[in-house]
Amino acid sequence: MNGSAKLKISLALVIILFISCEKRNNNLSRTLLLEQSEKLITANQRDLNGLLSQIAKENLDQKKGTSVEYQKISKLYNELEKIEFDIKKSNRKQFEEIVSQQNIKFKDDYAFKSKFLTPIKVEDLQQLDDEVFKFYVVSKISEFYLYSAGDIFVQRDHVNQAEL
Repeated sequence: MNGSAKLKISLALVIILFISCEKRNNNLSRTLLLEQSEKLITANQRDLNGLLSQIAKENLDQKKGTSVEYQKISKLYNELEKIEFDIKKSNRKQFEEIVSQQNIKFKDDYAFKSKFLTPIKVEDLQQLDDEVFKFYVVSKISEFYLYSAGDIFVQRDHVNQAEL
């Protein structure tokens, strides 16, 4: 084998190695994004449930059966569960519509007005495959709900402090 053939074979092996590493990196990136999105969803749901539990405890301490804040946060929690279910069973076009509806729903929320959160831009996420897109979107929407519930919780706290 002459030097030119060895060079071509070496170059071909380097290209194959590069492509193999690139695929592995893409799979690793995808896996990490899925894992982080799942953890964020779980954490946001846990925190939302924690706010709900805290209000329930305060209601018991104040000998109230329920409160407006408890009902609002409970409604948010139930809506989030429904949206998560709807997104997971829908096709890409359907969950893009859900994203649009959620952006509209929360556009006037304090978290958006104060720039803590930004609306989800579907066009920026087109390169993601469906599974990653769904988990990422659910994690972002769960943030919307958590911030909204947090705002309800804080308003209740301020009202209660004013009553003292």
